[in-house]
Amino acid sequence: MKRLISVAVTSAVLASSQVHATVSDDDFAQLRADLAAMAQRLNTLEAENANLREISESTVTELDVAQTELAGVVKGNSASSWAERIKVKGDFRYRYEEI
Repeated sequence: MKRLISVAVTSAVLASSQVHATVSDDDFAQLRADLAAMAQRLNTLEAENANLREISESTVTELDVAQTELAGVVKGNSASSWAERIKVKGDFRYRYEEI
């Protein structure tokens, strides 16, 4: 039984003709045009990505400079912090007590 099935399958495989995919020239030209459009879009996106990376790097540099300046301001502020520690207590309302 197994031999009969294997012979039937083998003869079916050998007897069948191979199917080749055929694409018309118009379809192939359309595929090439689509591929060229995708390649152009990819190049545009890569250029935009490179531009955004440059902007990001310059922003990081500006942020480092700003943090350095902020550290200097904080250091200068700590020298004048004595004015923030002074407290004055009392009643400082203006009195209308003229005779």
